[in-house]
Amino acid sequence: MPAQGDEAPLTPTAEAKDFPLLFRSAKWMAIYRCEVKTFSRSAGHSAVAKAAYRARDNLLDESTGLRYDYSKRPGLAHSEILLPKNSPAWAKDQSTLWNQVEKAEKRKNSTVAREFLIALPHELSPEQRIELCRDLGSKLVERFGFALQFNIHLPDKPGGLNHHVHMLASTRMLEAEGFTDKTRDLDEIAKAKDEDGKRFNPAILEVRKLVADITNEHLAHAGFSARVDHRSLLDQQQAAADAGDLKALVHANRQPTIKEGHGAGSEHRKAVNVQIRAENFQQQREFIDLLKAEINPIEIKKEALAMLGLSAEPSKAKPSGPIATSSPHARFEQFGNLVAHLAGQQNPSVGSSGGSSMDGSIEATISQIDALEAKLAALPGAFNPKVSQQRASLKKQIENLKAQLAQQLDQKTKQKGGGSTGPTFPSRPAAAPVATGPPVPAMSLPPPTPMKPRGW
Repeated sequence: MPAQGDEAPLTPTAEAKDFPLLFRSAKWMAIYRCEVKTFSRSAGHSAVAKAAYRARDNLLDESTGLRYDYSKRPGLAHSEILLPKNSPAWAKDQSTLWNQVEKAEKRKNSTVAREFLIALPHELSPEQRIELCRDLGSKLVERFGFALQFNIHLPDKPGGLNHHVHMLASTRMLEAEGFTDKTRDLDEIAKAKDEDGKRFNPAILEVRKLVADITNEHLAHAGFSARVDHRSLLDQQQAAADAGDLKALVHANRQPTIKEGHGAGSEHRKAVNVQIRAENFQQQREFIDLLKAEINPIEIKKEALAMLGLSAEPSKAKPSGPIATSSPHARFEQFGNLVAHLAGQQNPSVGSSGGSSMDGSIEATISQIDALEAKLAALPGAFNPKVSQQRASLKKQIENLKAQLAQQLDQKTKQKGGGSTGPTFPSRPAAAPVATGPPVPAMSLPPPTPMKPRGW
């Protein structure tokens, strides 16, 4: 009989592998999560207390005389200690291990422990999740030399999917004589900065990649096609474009959800995530129809990179243009219009051959429309008279430019002496698609509604 919160393990045949990649709901996707946090005395933390709670055990902190009893709290699936080679025998005992961790730290503001909080694939069976944690924990111990205890927790509710593991580690390396040097690799902040100008820790990035790699190895070994990815959505877009993988490129074009958590505000955050998932699902469902068309992926790759401000070579990737300089959410939203526009250019059933060679004035008009729609999408959703005026002004400018685009397309058609026009530029549902000459199939996408700010 499954333990509380545990569901019957899925089999590869039960996985939604017959569904299109972009149609799979969150229930059928392995979720990536890897948080690294530290516990310090200055914040009132105790390594013994943290170990007792995560292991659902009853431990005495010998340095303070306080006892932490969580033995009656449910939710523990498995607990295990992993140690480096040549570790002392006393380290195998949980109480002794974490009391020695406390004794090794002399300062009143010492960092006493470090935790890796990692999501586990619900597709795997309980035994497979234990093997995954054992494999990952052993590699972390080998890499950093610390003592580590992993505790697998069950979802809060029966039938839930939030299987996760708390990997509690010492902040010092454990050798035959006891705890020695600090694991500084995980504490240092590199002088290098990422594309957003933020400093990062190479060792943390290494851990995040290791978590994804080992999780994917165990998913593949179990026969599941689901995979996790530690990279940001923008990095996934760039990699998919470099590989010419259109499905992966469109799949990464979505808004990220937010952490729901517990306590005050959790219900509001859940509601926000429901809205985000609905918007992502609707947008990607439209993309599936576009993918069924005969689209040249090479041309889409080139033009997609150009309009997103990305380079075909990762080493030369530099943001440029109105879309690249806007917010990430605006870039996600603009990509929908981009794919629809390119689908109209590449699909032989839409427009004539002259539509795929637009002159500079038409391209400039389209770029202006893209830039204004990006500004419109970036405006806050809360009511504000000034924002309302800006929104109305932007909408009017967009409509004027679309009318101008229609005139340019009509003039181009008359110059060529043909009766048909090029592709219609995809507009938002609020405005009718621009089209001249014979009617063409509508290729527009519904607009992704900007995520509501907190407090709405």
